[in-house]
Amino acid sequence: TNMGNMFSGCSNLQQLRLHSFDTSNVTGMGYMFNGCYALHELDLKNFNTVKVKDMNHMFNDCSMLYELDLSSFDTTSVVNMNSMFANCTHLEKLDVSSFRTPSVTNMNAMFLNCASLQQLDLSEFAVGSNTGKTNMLKGCDKLSKRIVAVSATSATLNSSIGLNFFITRPERLDKIVISGPNGDVETNLSDCEWINGYYKITYPLNASQGSSDVTMKAYDYDGNRLIVANTSNGLLDHSQSATNLELYLTDVLENETLSDEVRLLANRLRLLCTAADGYFNGAIVNYARPNIAPSERDFISDKKMIDETGKCKISVVLNSDTAIRIYYDGEENTADLGGNTLTAKTGKYGKYFEIPDIAAHQLFDDYTITIGGKSVTFSTMSYVQRVLDKGDIGSDLYGVCEMLYAYGKAAYDYNKSLKETT
Repeated sequence: TNMGNMFSGCSNLQQLRLHSFDTSNVTGMGYMFNGCYALHELDLKNFNTVKVKDMNHMFNDCSMLYELDLSSFDTTSVVNMNSMFANCTHLEKLDVSSFRTPSVTNMNAMFLNCASLQQLDLSEFAVGSNTGKTNMLKGCDKLSKRIVAVSATSATLNSSIGLNFFITRPERLDKIVISGPNGDVETNLSDCEWINGYYKITYPLNASQGSSDVTMKAYDYDGNRLIVANTSNGLLDHSQSATNLELYLTDVLENETLSDEVRLLANRLRLLCTAADGYFNGAIVNYARPNIAPSERDFISDKKMIDETGKCKISVVLNSDTAIRIYYDGEENTADLGGNTLTAKTGKYGKYFEIPDIAAHQLFDDYTITIGGKSVTFSTMSYVQRVLDKGDIGSDLYGVCEMLYAYGKAAYDYNKSLKETT
């Protein structure tokens, strides 16, 4: 049941046809063709690998192989693929489209120094968080034109809510597609910010989408998937970068090297997302309510909307950026905001004027609009005040408003600390 080292060191072997081999009970193929330096033709089309667990260094140093068809391989049981194709320096075509890797724990240096490989479909490769993948694609010189390296993912904490991907742009890249709860976002990176050698792509989210998965894939000019890897030349799971806001915020919260202000901000946003998930999506949620001091409640009460028209009601939209809507039951269709004209829109609940793009650290900011010569002064906290003063303690909406205040305060304090240190 073990074919490990079977042809290892056969340095003068040039051709090998093994289509008649019965390998149905074989469990080990480690180092099977290791060091077959002169081997340029290898037929494994009928290999049955359903029980194989070890393919460690299987083709290592087969430096004269130009083509290898492994499309019949069943790799669902394989645990070790360490250096499987390492130093196959002349290998140009490699078909691993049938590979499934749910059990693999070691992919380190799997394609190391496969300098001639020009294309490789790794979209079906499952790569767990504990799977070794260091230098998996290192030295794949021609393949580098098809590898997108992801430096990091992050979230914007104190302004818009969104997940950020920082990536390189290889020669064959046509477009990046990020998929999430708000549909697909496509870009060719021409409109993306360039930061320290990487392009920054942002996928916007709203507060109720903290646990929703966001996935980034890359495509070439022919619509084929490109390889997505980390900066250590390790393949990412299914050749894509996938995460969600909650995972990122939890990582920030547990990172003790970060400042208390950043960790508090991450925690408050995480709890706001949890509360919003319960209110907007009907999810069953449990979270620690913030301890809002009496002085803070007085501050919120002082944020009550002052409406000289007597015809306004306030609402808040929790998109990537918060928006305030002032519903107006009057004839006027325009309002003035600091010399700028707001034109009324019509929605499900009637006519309204909207203040868009309110960042987290601006949630306490006051706005005054003038409608028909009469002023209306309000802030995001005016809506929070309206809900909290109704006293429906324990309701999902009450919890969202408590967390909206707590998140706004954390963002305000964090932004203030940044200004004090610059």
